[in-house]
Amino acid sequence: MRRAGIITAAVYLPLVAVCSVKLAAFYGVVSALLFCLYGFDKAAAMSNGKGGRKHRIAEKSLHVVALAGGWPGAQLGRLVFRHKTVKASFIHRFWLMAALNVAITFGMLYYNR
Repeated sequence: MRRAGIITAAVYLPLVAVCSVKLAAFYGVVSALLFCLYGFDKAAAMSNGKGGRKHRIAEKSLHVVALAGGWPGAQLGRLVFRHKTVKASFIHRFWLMAALNVAITFGMLYYNR
């Protein structure tokens, strides 16, 4: 499943760029942001386990940014940082946000031709 997730994320932005370079660029920026947020959250989670108290990023916030087009970066961040890869409820919501983003994107591109 991990390999399929990376392939899906890697193919998505170029496919969007065929129809809208601006939208693909926006999704690229949001994906980079979300990739960084996953890294920050992983670092905070690791320091919390060692007696430190760092602010964590709410799962809801991660899902909202994924829905806004950042899910390819989130998928890469999940794998690179090995973060948010076990909790089934998070994973299900993550893929729901990705599917909703794909559906909304292609609906927008189809109706705005």
